[in-house]
Formats: sequence, structure tokens, C-alpha cells
Amino acid sequence: MYKLTLTNYHEPAKEYLIPCFINLSGKFNHRLSQYFGDCSTILASDSALFEFPDNFEEILAEAAQASHEKAEGIYYEFKTNWEIKLKEMQERLEKYFQDKADSLTKIAIDNIREAKLKEIEKNKILKLQELSRSKQILPSLSCEQIAYVEFSA
Repeated sequence: MYKLTLTNYHEPAKEYLIPCFINLSGKFNHRLSQYFGDCSTILASDSALFEFPDNFEEILAEAAQASHEKAEGIYYEFKTNWEIKLKEMQERLEKYFQDKADSLTKIAIDNIREAKLKEIEKNKILKLQELSRSKQILPSLSCEQIAYVEFSA
């Protein structure tokens, strides 16, 4: 079981569990991986009588590769959706500051109008920089659990 964490240090981190079932021959099984994604349907018991197979390192490498590929798909989907959301936020922000600047042009006293416009421009730059920083998404993939599974009838 792998955990993918996506963060940008501005929003709460999003976490995704990526189940990854590798059979003893070292092959990834997509259907069983999906089944293990819903842990509520699994009846499990502990067994202390387990010996690592000879190809354990191979199995771990295959699991890492399969989970990395799955995590990459999740990351790109999240990133695409996040960029769309940020673009909408940026457009709303720019419209807000433009409307505010337009309303300030009606102020008759020049120095007050100019001071307010400078203040608005400064706030706009700060908000856009904050949005720009939140575009960076930092992924982290870690192996959370390794389990040996035997199926019984």
C-alpha cells in the first residue's frame, strides 16, 4: 500500500492510497489492486509464519514501479484540475481589482485617488504572487504497508 501526498503549502494536503498487488511471480495485478483499495470488504487475520520469497526485492521493485505509474496519473489529473481552478480564481481576482480601480477613478481629489490606486495595485500584485506560489504542487510517494496475502476458499 502506497500513499501519495500532494501539497502546495497553501492548501491542506491531499492524500491518496494506492493499493498495489504483486503476485509471487513479480507481476502487477490490477484487478486485485482495485479490490484491496476498499479495505472494508476484506476479512484478514495475522500470520506469523511467513518467509520472504527469494524474489522479494524484485516484487518490491515491481510494486514501486506500478504505484509510481498510478501516482503519476493521479498527480497529473490533480494538477490539471488545480490549474483550472487557479485560472478561474485569477480571473475573478483581476476582475475584482479592475472593478475596484474603476470605482476609485471617480474620486475627485488627485492625491487620494492616486494613493488608493497604488494601494490597490500593490494588493493585486501580492494576491497574484500568492496564487502563483500555490501553483507548485509537491508530490510525495511513500510505501506505507507491505502485506503477504493468501487466499482461502
